[in-house]
Amino acid sequence: MKQFRKVFAALLMILSIVLACIGVQAFADESEEKYEPFFAEEDILDAWGSFTQEEQADYAGVYVAEDTVVLRFKEGSDSLENATSRNSKNAKMLVDKEKKLQQSLVIEPATYTYNELKAVYDLLVEKAYSIDGVRSVSLSNKGNCINVGIAANDRTSEIQKELFTMVKDGTEVKNVEEKPVLSFDIISKDDEISYVTSINGNSMLNTTYSYGTMYYSAAVKQYSSTYGDGFITTGHGPAVGDAVKYGSTTIGYVKEVHHDGTDDSAFVKFSGSHNWNSITTRYEEKVSVTPAEGVTIKLRGYVTKPYASAEVLSNTFSYFNQQDGISWTGLIEADYGVSPGDSGGAAYWGTIDGGRTTRVIGVISAASATKTYVVKSSNVRNY
Repeated sequence: MKQFRKVFAALLMILSIVLACIGVQAFADESEEKYEPFFAEEDILDAWGSFTQEEQADYAGVYVAEDTVVLRFKEGSDSLENATSRNSKNAKMLVDKEKKLQQSLVIEPATYTYNELKAVYDLLVEKAYSIDGVRSVSLSNKGNCINVGIAANDRTSEIQKELFTMVKDGTEVKNVEEKPVLSFDIISKDDEISYVTSINGNSMLNTTYSYGTMYYSAAVKQYSSTYGDGFITTGHGPAVGDAVKYGSTTIGYVKEVHHDGTDDSAFVKFSGSHNWNSITTRYEEKVSVTPAEGVTIKLRGYVTKPYASAEVLSNTFSYFNQQDGISWTGLIEADYGVSPGDSGGAAYWGTIDGGRTTRVIGVISAASATKTYVVKSSNVRNY
């Protein structure tokens, strides 16, 4: 019996030591600060470091492929050669100044520089929508081209020729057809872009009109120096003065609306004792960053829940909205078709303080059957 007690005591001691080690390791793991990848374009370029004038001219864009950052420079340029050499010396890792960001990095050649792509993009945004059938224009770092959406019709080949001619005549970019600077998407009728305000809104937010009730989503809480506490939502549904309800209870009133081609947002001031906790489950703060093409963001609305994952296809997207005759620019295009009623909901990217706070990077504006279009936080008024 004494021998058993000795063995049992020894086992208990060993177990205690093991548990203590596990506890210390668990505490170390919890106390160690962990960082999410900095997949904002601004942060990636900042981590890479300063560009020389020549490198700036030869820069051809950045995108993310899964967990690898891809940085591009003009094919055959000294900048490409220097970047490749520098990347090898850095063990093919992208590390920022504070050593928070450590991502695999690949250097790739590209036919067109970013400046050339931007020149073509700006020209088409200004002039291409005058051609009947052109619906959208977006800059693709990954494709190293400009994507043009054309409505399905009998003039597709004719429209493509017109656009190539427009680029050749209106920019200094050469060989636009031999090494195509334009890529074309044929948009079916079912996949036309439209606003997604409809009859099912986030948290049952609604505004009553003479022709019925319109529902929409709430994006982010904000304090306004002019109006006080309130939240941001879509600007293409409500009008200034509208009462906004949660179910049948009025929770606030629309104080400002912006719907002008870059900003599709409205500010709703809370009334009475109602607060943000009434209409969302976690605190959300607006941040102005540009997610790099290829990263995954989240979309949320009352219909689209739980939070849907979507890949950023372009952070420089433009389209002509036939519903209101406005050409929209500077949008984020993501590969998930949200549902009617999700307008005004949050597009977000990452959480902080243990997941309690969501960083909102934009407001859902429009969608098609397969895509979502988000107004960036940087384009949403501060009110």
